[in-house]
Amino acid sequence: MSELEGEKVRLEAVIADTPEPSALRLHPRLPARCRVLIEDLAGALNAPEVRREATASLQALISEVRMVPDGTAPGGHQLELVGELAGLMALGQP
Repeated sequence: MSELEGEKVRLEAVIADTPEPSALRLHPRLPARCRVLIEDLAGALNAPEVRREATASLQALISEVRMVPDGTAPGGHQLELVGELAGLMALGQP
């Protein structure tokens, strides 16, 4: 137990000495670009000749779907997708 306590103290010191990472800054047009890519993806998912493959690819990229309460959204909730953002965006590329 004392060995674990020592490790805890050491890790707390590492955390205290580690600077806070800078805030992630996203490009201001990123939401609009994502919207276009998702709309393109929705069209691809509805094409009968690729529907099965596209659906499987999309399912592999999404690890979690969260329903988030939002009084201003239709139905009072928004869906939040969690997963491989870079992979999702790449699906919209030709």
